[in-house]
Amino acid sequence: MADPTVAISRRKALTAALRPAFREVAELLAKMDRQVNRFRRTAPGAAFADAWEAARTIRDLGHSAPSVPTHPHSTHPMNPKRPRSFSLIPLSMMLFSLTSGAAVAALAAGESTVYVLDSSDLIGPAASGIAPVGGSSLVCVNHFNIREQFATITDVTVQWCLMFGVTYFTAGIWSDPNRDGNPSDAVLLATSALTRAVGGVELQNVQFSSPLYIGPAGTSFFVGVYWQESAQDRVDLSMGKDRPLQGQRESWMKSYAGTPPDPTNLSGATVYQGTHRAFVIRPTGVVPEPSVGFMLATAAWSLTWRRRTKRRAA
Repeated sequence: MADPTVAISRRKALTAALRPAFREVAELLAKMDRQVNRFRRTAPGAAFADAWEAARTIRDLGHSAPSVPTHPHSTHPMNPKRPRSFSLIPLSMMLFSLTSGAAVAALAAGESTVYVLDSSDLIGPAASGIAPVGGSSLVCVNHFNIREQFATITDVTVQWCLMFGVTYFTAGIWSDPNRDGNPSDAVLLATSALTRAVGGVELQNVQFSSPLYIGPAGTSFFVGVYWQESAQDRVDLSMGKDRPLQGQRESWMKSYAGTPPDPTNLSGATVYQGTHRAFVIRPTGVVPEPSVGFMLATAAWSLTWRRRTKRRAA
């Protein structure tokens, strides 16, 4: 028969050897506990934070709670709070959940689509452009709604025509706070670096410095360009036959007489009234890469589900 003293000694030695690893994991989880509060700024973020806290409630497994001494004149425990301890089973489940969450999200990440208002049959070159009068400036935007999971905008493709001299432009992304498809209340979210316009029939691609998440499917937003011209320099933004949504035009513009454009104020913007024309402004939407927040949410859900399943099986 094995000596129980030897078994106890071995377990004690193994526990001592694992304490540094436990300490590292505890510090990492404590850091994640602090950072998760940043998600509470929105309702979905608060729901995620609550799920995370519920999943972080760690219980000792495999034995009953020890008896707690009570005061002789009271029925309440003298020391009702027990120190939080970590178990190998919950920690391994957490690591497994994080890994599986990243794998699931990576399956869809990287897919992309191009948001287009104009038809593929571009009209041009001279009769299909729009430009501000010399010395003035112009903001041209297209209205879109997020389709399916393609919620992150990475770049935009535009086409210019009838170019004289050298003209620089900036691309931008705007939100639609009241979701009415009118940019008068649009809020500028991101811009590209100042880019030299390239005239001709070629499409010109502009990358944003950081991919921008717009929102869930159906979220209304705008993507466009703005520039100023002089008497010596001119570039026209190309247009193509539009694809109206239930007869509603989706290309908008605002001009500024003799002043630079103000992309932060599009009040007074009007729908472009050309004959079935839409600006050739085509943003690219991609499926977001798995973020730390998504992985944590997946891990919290997976951990909670596994625990509930284990309780039902017991």
